[in-house]
Amino acid sequence: MPMVFKSDEELAEFLEEVLEKAIKNPEYVEKFKKGSVTLSVELSDIGVYTKKA
Repeated sequence: MPMVFKSDEELAEFLEEVLEKAIKNPEYVEKFKKGSVTLSVELSDIGVYTKKA
């Protein structure tokens, strides 16, 4: 994860944001339409980058 979350609610908000961005990407939409239950998202594809320690 790109950051540490203080609560389950913060994590849920982050994941909701990731999903919202991912379903705007045609590649991920196609995977989702094929019935993929697991949606693996490359965070950099949706503009989320991790800080290296």
